[in-house]
Amino acid sequence: MESPAVDQSQKIASESSPAPLMSAPLIYRAHEEPSELQWMDNGGSGECGGNAKTDGEKEAGVGMGIRQRAMQMFYMAKGMAETSWRGMRGWRDFADRSKFNPPNKMDALSRAKVNLVYFKSNYMFLMGILTVWTVLSNIMFTLSMVASGCAWKIYFEFSDGGRNTVHLAGDKQLRPIEAYVGLAFLTFLLFYFTGGSSTVFWLVTTCIIVILGHATMREAAATQAELALEELSRPDDTDWV
Repeated sequence: MESPAVDQSQKIASESSPAPLMSAPLIYRAHEEPSELQWMDNGGSGECGGNAKTDGEKEAGVGMGIRQRAMQMFYMAKGMAETSWRGMRGWRDFADRSKFNPPNKMDALSRAKVNLVYFKSNYMFLMGILTVWTVLSNIMFTLSMVASGCAWKIYFEFSDGGRNTVHLAGDKQLRPIEAYVGLAFLTFLLFYFTGGSSTVFWLVTTCIIVILGHATMREAAATQAELALEELSRPDDTDWV
């Protein structure tokens, strides 16, 4: 029979000894940042260090990422539109019939150099109108490209920028190379079967014909020296970038 003093010392020693961290062996894993380290048990039951994310948190992060990207694109487009609107030339001057006449080869080049800079905001506005018309007149192409873009965005959110394997239902896994090939093939099919090639070709061709046709047929709206002086005196409007 052991003495009470021995029992008390054993009890104190057992209480002061450190408890095991985990019953299962630990696996060390480093993510995209060298300083960001995570530990997870071998059974995949969870992560330590406060970096674990549930499926609901990942889905919420995907939604937040898409909304943030949409807001960034909106404000960027808004800034570009405001900048272009401030630099817009008068449409009466833009479409003055008395200024239009067929040029020779040398005049066509000099006119284009001046007018493409002088009327650039007007040309951007016309490109926007043509783009909106193309989007509205080819709604299936537009919806398919939006769906494809959302699929790429969701994949990048779940795979940490396309660097990690995505776990699917059951034990299935989607490696980055498989995801890239599958999404690229899906995008190509949607682009092809919704008439994307003809739509983009029509839009680009129409913009080139309208802009270059106006720039070469209209007389130069200013001289090279006047354009250079105007560019120097113009305030910087690139805060939206």
